[in-house]
Amino acid sequence: MPSISEPSGSLQSAIDAAALEALQTASGNELLKHAIKSYLAAADEMHTRLEAAMAAARWQEAEEIARCIAGLARDMGFLALSTAARGLMDASHDDPHRLRNEAQMVIIEHERLRLELAGVCLEPVA
Repeated sequence: MPSISEPSGSLQSAIDAAALEALQTASGNELLKHAIKSYLAAADEMHTRLEAAMAAARWQEAEEIARCIAGLARDMGFLALSTAARGLMDASHDDPHRLRNEAQMVIIEHERLRLELAGVCLEPVA
């Protein structure tokens, strides 16, 4: 598995390199790749549900999905996505504009994470 490094520039990495390297050291490459693929399968499903909840303005459901995303992302060391999901959880239900913006940030961070993970895994992330 290639080395995991922080990107240059001012944008925070979607991946906590130290946390992912610790997982890699503790579990090995194959188990880490399996964990990432399992995470992505679950995350893709949650993000599909989040997009549907957003489209229907079901904010309570979106908040519950965001809570799951935040926990899973934090556990894997995906701090930018976890932070974005917590932003959605903290947004007021009285401000639909902010809720939509926060939900969009979760979707953006999910896509950014997928791109960074593609650079970490030996096999492309579908």
